[in-house]
Amino acid sequence: MHQSHSAALILAASLVLAACGRAPVDRVVDDGRVGLLHHAETGNCPSEQYCGPSFSLLNESLDQWTPLEGNIEPAHHHLVVAVDGRQTRIDERDKAWFGTAAASHAIDVKRYRLLSEIPYHPFLVEQASVFTTRKYGCDLLWDKSFRWEVIDGRVHYVVRMTDTFSTAQARPYLELTYDGNTGHFLAEDMNPWGMNPCDS
Repeated sequence: MHQSHSAALILAASLVLAACGRAPVDRVVDDGRVGLLHHAETGNCPSEQYCGPSFSLLNESLDQWTPLEGNIEPAHHHLVVAVDGRQTRIDERDKAWFGTAAASHAIDVKRYRLLSEIPYHPFLVEQASVFTTRKYGCDLLWDKSFRWEVIDGRVHYVVRMTDTFSTAQARPYLELTYDGNTGHFLAEDMNPWGMNPCDS
């Protein structure tokens, strides 16, 4: 009987230690998470519908959304930020709203800081038009895709224009990179190199 009682105590202690070693999702510190801040005007959503979380964080390729909770400024929409906070369970409605693009958790934001100063989407759309008109003679209407990245501590905004109507195995594209803080042009890439996209 004594041995059985001791074994039970040892088992119980082991289970407690194991549970302590697995921190619940709402206690996991998530500091320094970098992403593109997105603000949705959920106040205009019809009462019978759900229009997603008010704030989310997007990764570099803009294909994963992490819901954010906390005191966040709507004016920082479409800026790259570094977030400090704790992971929380993602709301089932948010998971359904984002589908396969939903992150595995949400973040309760303690604080965040801005890494860029220019809202990326309207800036890149405008610059793509200005650049192609000045250099190649037309406002290139190819399909546009966007991404951001941090290189050597600098935020880069990238827009790629792709000729989706091309039948070539490698579709022609023109890619432009800008500094996310100053707006300065950084680089041009294209395939095939040396083409005039306005001639296609």
